[in-house]
Amino acid sequence: MRLLFAVCVAMLLTALSHAEAAEKVTVFAAASTAKVVEVAGAAFEAEVSGGVRIVVSAASSGTLARQIEAGAPADLYVSANKRWMEHLISGGLIEDRLVRDIAGNELVLISPSRSQGDVADQFELTRQSVAVLLSEGRFAMADPDHAPVGRYGRQSLTTLGLWDVMDPRLVRTQNTTATVALVARGEVELGLTYKTDAANVPGVQIVATLDHSSHAPIRYSAAPVRSGAASVLADRFLKFLSSETGRKIIAKHGFRTDDVDALGLVPLGRRESSELEGSIEQAANSYGEFPIRGRVR
Repeated sequence: MRLLFAVCVAMLLTALSHAEAAEKVTVFAAASTAKVVEVAGAAFEAEVSGGVRIVVSAASSGTLARQIEAGAPADLYVSANKRWMEHLISGGLIEDRLVRDIAGNELVLISPSRSQGDVADQFELTRQSVAVLLSEGRFAMADPDHAPVGRYGRQSLTTLGLWDVMDPRLVRTQNTTATVALVARGEVELGLTYKTDAANVPGVQIVATLDHSSHAPIRYSAAPVRSGAASVLADRFLKFLSSETGRKIIAKHGFRTDDVDALGLVPLGRRESSELEGSIEQAANSYGEFPIRGRVR
């Protein structure tokens, strides 16, 4: 019995020593990417010899950027907001040449699923169909005057010729989470959100995917933090996210990878400017995270 106890203690001490020896990579990830980054991190840990731990700290892109500015110990920054990435670059905290676009998303319209699929089966993305559906109901979307997702949603619906029909029925929410909650409770007939936020949510069904050409392209970007203590491993993890294995993991969680460059490396000089981008002060007041693009079906 004493021998067995001694063996167990030795095994535990060995495991602890290995855990301590593993180099930690701290990833500051936009809240909407936290789960997929954690899953990808576990896959990366399994591939790296010598030991590595991916530790994810999740919050809004702006909150994380401000923490990095204040000297928080981050090795890799994953942003859902291009303006915050540019803000850190302008402050010399991230190198432009190391920024990679790793994923995209889609804008969708959702409705309560209490109707047993009736809305999804009959819905057509036309002015008449939308007007009939909203004649006695409301439409929920993150506030387009504050939240990036709302600004992209408004641009898309304007391009599609639907905004003037839907705006009078609009319930402005703080973020996509609040929008999905209103739809799930049946308090509104339609909501606009990101595909990844609406997938597999009880009480919610996707009734249309908005055409990605109807609004400016937006992408999730990532880059090593210059002051990071594990810069080499952070760069390796970023390359892993852009690899075939990493892209499969990202796609499995509902994000788009088909429109991201093969290596994901997109210097800001090549990126599109947009009327939606606004100032960094405006981004600082945004309510929530924002993913990316879409298609009518």
